[in-house]
Amino acid sequence: MAKKTLKEASLHIPAPLMWIYVLLFIVLLPLYFNNAAIDPTFLPKLHLMAWLLAGVFVIFGIVKRSAALLPALLREWPVVLWLGFLVSGLISLTVARLPYEALPDLLRGMTLFFFLISLLIMLHHTAQYRYILSAVMLLSLVLISVGYGQYFTYVFRQQDMQLMYKVIGLWTHKNVFTGMVFLTLPFLFYALTDNSRLYRSIAGVSLGASLILLFLLQTRSLWIAIFIFALTIGVLYYLRRKLMTKEERKGLRLVFRRTASILLLAVALAAGITSWSVGHPANEAAMESTSESQRIQSLDERAASIFDTKTQTRQSRLSIWRYTLDLVRDHPFLGVGPGNWKIRVTEYYEPGFMDTWYHNYRRPHNDFLLILAERGLPGLLLFSGFLLSLLLITLDLLKRSIPARDKLLAMAMLGGVAGFCVDASLSFPYERVDMMMMLMLFSGVLLDIRLRSKSEASGKIQSPGYRLFFAVGALLLIMAAVLSRKMIEGEKATKIAYAASNENKWGVAVEQIDKVYGRLNQIDPSNNPLLWYRGRAHSNLGNHSKARADLEEALRQHPGNIAVLTELGILFGNLKDFDQAESYLQRALDIYPNHSTARMNLGIVYYFREDYERALEHLYACLRDKEDAYLNMVIREAESKRWAEERQEDISPDQRP
Repeated sequence: MAKKTLKEASLHIPAPLMWIYVLLFIVLLPLYFNNAAIDPTFLPKLHLMAWLLAGVFVIFGIVKRSAALLPALLREWPVVLWLGFLVSGLISLTVARLPYEALPDLLRGMTLFFFLISLLIMLHHTAQYRYILSAVMLLSLVLISVGYGQYFTYVFRQQDMQLMYKVIGLWTHKNVFTGMVFLTLPFLFYALTDNSRLYRSIAGVSLGASLILLFLLQTRSLWIAIFIFALTIGVLYYLRRKLMTKEERKGLRLVFRRTASILLLAVALAAGITSWSVGHPANEAAMESTSESQRIQSLDERAASIFDTKTQTRQSRLSIWRYTLDLVRDHPFLGVGPGNWKIRVTEYYEPGFMDTWYHNYRRPHNDFLLILAERGLPGLLLFSGFLLSLLLITLDLLKRSIPARDKLLAMAMLGGVAGFCVDASLSFPYERVDMMMMLMLFSGVLLDIRLRSKSEASGKIQSPGYRLFFAVGALLLIMAAVLSRKMIEGEKATKIAYAASNENKWGVAVEQIDKVYGRLNQIDPSNNPLLWYRGRAHSNLGNHSKARADLEEALRQHPGNIAVLTELGILFGNLKDFDQAESYLQRALDIYPNHSTARMNLGIVYYFREDYERALEHLYACLRDKEDAYLNMVIREAESKRWAEERQEDISPDQRP
């Protein structure tokens, strides 16, 4: 029997099914959240994505010709390198202190791989990108609507820069929200070439509104990403312009002029809105009460600050990168295991690193460093190789005899990849399901253009029927959905335990942690061990032996967690073991000298040791503008004891009773 070519083995996917696919993955998934979880937008999205893909793979397994593309896909370098990247994570598990902390990372990577496969199959059998463009445009309209609503509610005519961080869309952080806005730009840019005037108009308005919002919200890493996006497209055009026809060059230059006009207009409008907002007469009182370093800056001031490395934020960022590199030097080949950077990097902190503020670092704000630290050099090379392979595919496509619009689409997708890399160098898109899905969307479009050009040219791709692949994939995705659900339940219970602790409902806190603590739930998304919550509750309930067991295990899991160190210091102080108490409290203060709870309790330890001078030194350092009756009482007691001690020293021995 003659072997079928890819084109002959193809099947037609009805338009309604493709609409359902793009609306679920490109619109619903990024906007989905669950506020019951500590991180409402990570595990809930992973859980939803796994179930959606499991359903898609079941359908693929039933429809025989879905497998026609698999042999070709599994030979493509981006697919091979991503699989290798997943394997590198599994290998690094062998050295992880807490192997189960790697699960979210590994499940995300696996789910993204299956998303890429499903996307390529769907694209191949629909033969157009209009569905994706429409879905991205709809997503963009939702993002900018929510973004402008929050900007004019919280930021407009205000002075405090921290108010910018209230503009989070439906996410948990401004950087993630603005990152998603940026990742829609490549598709909006390409939509400017559409044959429909209405379609072009909507794309132009969405592109302009998105750019204005990005400039207003002043996320500098994304300003650089916008520049790199434009530069990438410009360089690609310059390098391959001689291989294009005169008509192709003319059409591309028209799109470039349109985009440049939109960009310049966006900068001008954003600068005008910011100046009007900051300079409004109603802001005079706010300007006096807000320090200059905390004020919202004009766009030109903010742009100039990109190169300022002397700010506290930049200095702390550079320090955490340096500590990460110290960790890498000790673990160069296997890393410390996915998900384990956050619990190992504290071993490399210098005393007083966070001398004026505290941050419980969950990431180094550089995804490439994170991958290097957790998966070692092989993992970084595989991830970088995946990105580099997309560049090589784009350069190859620009040499081929394919439609000019496909060439522009390829340039736009690579520009999106380049912008993603910039953001990943200064932020954390790698750990977000939706942002990584957008990266896979860029990759899928590039691979689809490549596969179409290859199949039309050679017609040699065969379809041996890979139903087993879809069956195994569906089972793995169901497993990912079940595991992510269990971790979500852990977050829900931990969130309840935290709220109960704040209300001194210690029994409720113990009950909630008892329900979910286990291998899947050890460290919460805020980077605190679950046993810290339970140990603290046991300590307040007077169950000292249980508290000690929980807190010592929590410290084993996360040796540099100052909440655990402080609670252990308090516990041993209550047990009158002042040497142990001093040791733990001092370790907490070595990391964060201004930790008032640790310092006050260290002062109390010295008080009970009758070292009143040192006790008062620490207690005075805890005084704040806000009145603290307990602290004031302890200070009065210590002052009274010191005064009595000094009086006793002033009395001669023969006068003493």
